[in-house]
This record gives sequence, structure tokens and C-alpha cells, in this order.
Amino acid sequence: MLSNRDQSATTLSDVEVVERVLGRDADSYQLIVRRYNRRLYRIARAILQDEHETEDVVQETFVQAYTHLSQLAGRCFFRLG
Repeated sequence: MLSNRDQSATTLSDVEVVERVLGRDADSYQLIVRRYNRRLYRIARAILQDEHETEDVVQETFVQAYTHLSQLAGRCFFRLG
């Protein structure tokens, strides 16, 4: 049986997750990171061709997205490629 958080990972839309994060549930941001980390990493790695630089760029991207999350509220689309 899935926990509430595990179930949320599969049933909540990105917009719903962002609403939760903006509602002071910062832990929910991990759902976004888990959903998009692999794809973002692959795209950045293909461009940068350097593992360490890719890791830094991906981390900074998620930090910047989190920092500016309120600007995306209600209209966020994290889909990559």
C-alpha cells in the first residue's frame, strides 16, 4: 500500500504540487525534483558534456525554480523535451 506522499507523487499534477509548496509544504517540492531530475540531467549532460558541470547546473536549476516558484503558480509546466 502506498503512503500518502507516495500516492501524491503519482496522482498530483505539477500545478497541485506547486500549490502545496506555496502553501508552506516545502517537502512537496521533492515530487517535482523526482519527476524531472533524470530528464533535466540528460538534457544538460548532452549540452555540457561534463558530469560535474551538469550536476551543478541541474542543482542550480532546481534552486532557481524553487526560488521563483510563485511566479509560475497556476500556469507552471515543467515538461522538458
